[in-house]
Amino acid sequence: MKKYLLIFLVVFSTLNFSQSSENLEKYFIYFTNKGIKLNKSLSKNSLEFAEAEKLLSEKAIKRRIKNSGDENYITFEDIPVYQLYVDSLIKKNVQIIWKLKWLNAVSCFLNYSQLVELKKYDFIKSIEAVKKFKLPKDENLIDENKTLKSTSLNLDYGSSFDEMSLSDIPVAHNLGITGDGVLIGVLDAGFKWQSHPALKNINVIDKYDFVYKDTDVSNDNDYDHGSSVLSLIAGNSPGNLIAPAYNASFILAKTEDVRTEKNVEEDNYAAALEWMESKGVDITTASLGYSEFDTGQFSYTYSDMDGKTAVTTKALEIAFQKGIITINSAGNEAGNSWHYITAPADGFNVITVGAVDGSNKVASFSSRGSTYDGRIKPEVSAYGVNNLVASAGTNSYKYGSGTSYATPIVAGMAAQLLSVFPHLTNRQVRRIFIESGDSAANPNNDVGYGLLSIKRALVYPNFSNGGITLNKIIIPEEFAFDGSVKIHHKRITENEFRISDMTFDNLVYHFDFTGYSVGDEIQFYFTYNYNNSNVTEPNIGFYHSIFGSEDISYATDVPIDPVIPADFKLYQNFPNPFNPSTMISFSIPRSTEYYSVLQNISLKVYDILGRELATLVNENKPAGVYSVQFSMNNLASGVYFYTLKAGSFTETKKMILLK
Repeated sequence: MKKYLLIFLVVFSTLNFSQSSENLEKYFIYFTNKGIKLNKSLSKNSLEFAEAEKLLSEKAIKRRIKNSGDENYITFEDIPVYQLYVDSLIKKNVQIIWKLKWLNAVSCFLNYSQLVELKKYDFIKSIEAVKKFKLPKDENLIDENKTLKSTSLNLDYGSSFDEMSLSDIPVAHNLGITGDGVLIGVLDAGFKWQSHPALKNINVIDKYDFVYKDTDVSNDNDYDHGSSVLSLIAGNSPGNLIAPAYNASFILAKTEDVRTEKNVEEDNYAAALEWMESKGVDITTASLGYSEFDTGQFSYTYSDMDGKTAVTTKALEIAFQKGIITINSAGNEAGNSWHYITAPADGFNVITVGAVDGSNKVASFSSRGSTYDGRIKPEVSAYGVNNLVASAGTNSYKYGSGTSYATPIVAGMAAQLLSVFPHLTNRQVRRIFIESGDSAANPNNDVGYGLLSIKRALVYPNFSNGGITLNKIIIPEEFAFDGSVKIHHKRITENEFRISDMTFDNLVYHFDFTGYSVGDEIQFYFTYNYNNSNVTEPNIGFYHSIFGSEDISYATDVPIDPVIPADFKLYQNFPNPFNPSTMISFSIPRSTEYYSVLQNISLKVYDILGRELATLVNENKPAGVYSVQFSMNNLASGVYFYTLKAGSFTETKKMILLK
């Protein structure tokens, strides 16, 4: 009898254990607070500030101060989750996986009874399932336009020449620009770089496996994709593959569990971002797309691709707020029922990358925009069809296609740009990339602002020193250049341009704007002598900036000289996106042959629901070109509209507030 009883107890215990294990699911538990008063900025004298700062490397602190200033570089998100709340969960036998301070949450395993009980706790704001995804597969396409060129001036690119030259990367290499001094964080399924000829000499300063919680990122034999991605950022094997930023440094994070089809989980991604940020990365890049959901999971829908819903998107947006240049693939969904970009590519500030082929035509698979709330996606595009990449675990190479292979090329270009201009903020880099796409004047939801060129990005002017010092690189096609560069500059309200010489130092020309006041709208362009001819840059139009701002736009549609417009016109606001203020310009033509005749003008701002938010102009005005400044300090990030009305004329444009 005792024997049968023992067998029964063992079987019962086994069944009970099995049932309990099967019922465990992964959840986010969000807390109501962190045990202190909610503030976006903290006093430098507070204990919380000091404790949060200790968790950051010196490099992370310097990057934050560069981007946010020395008063607000520690925020509420940096305070760890309240340990008393965590301890309360542990007492209930909750298995904690990650403590995520940015989200004020933990990820954990819960069974049904725990889930029901914890929802009653007053310190718990909400409990949500951690979504699980299938790892997107690369596309197997052949680019029939691909030719196997090999050599460009100083370096032998082998069969990688086409994918690199499409974005002018050899031009940067010929100037010695290879990503020195830049730290890049790469998130993928694993990495094995130590023995491959193109990867063995890269500088990996740290690595972590967020699945097994150890430092081995080469287990599970699924390191091929991550290694291929890494080779398109940093590969350096003359005659085979040379990538943009082979002198950059790297931090590697394995975030995907390849043991089952349930292999990508949001919490691993969020935890990896926090870790990389604390280490001081300048750039993060991932070729992950969170849309293909595991069967039975609560799924995101296209309406969630709004920049503020998906966990991965929210985490990446916080990383941007901390000063990181964030880059992510658009996804390979254009040919299936999803079609659109995938989180976190829907973020407001992430540089989302689409794929084009060797003829600069959008790849059939490259996920399209827009975001659900109407923003253009992707931001830029790069070569992503039949790319030559390193084949991990061998000494050879292979070809692959996907936005996951276009994205690392853009990450490498970001490192090149930052290595030359280390003062650039992440916001400046994003704007320069948008302005440097070959469709910047006419963006669309196939390729965004177009094919990115590192040459165009390098020559695009930028500001340092609080918006006072202008920096400019000149790259003549040949070297018949006398080295003298002049800048022509004036306020938008002035008739005559002033002409000043620029100074030269190590590739870069500089000019300090003096005699201007904060808020002045400035127009400028450059001239220099090349091959005994005078060159004007830009050759049409001018650059436009507001003094004291870091933003520069290239405008061709606003007249340089004060002329009487022939038609009504509402111009795109500048800067756009913006925070907290932007300038809106409009043109009024003559209503009769007499210039003095006034016309009633109305300029109003509306939210996405059509509600009127502000009246900027409501008065009679004569013909001319006008500008008005608009500030949105008390409004949330999102899409807004402004409408110009004059008699029967009405025109509306869209602008984006990013906080």
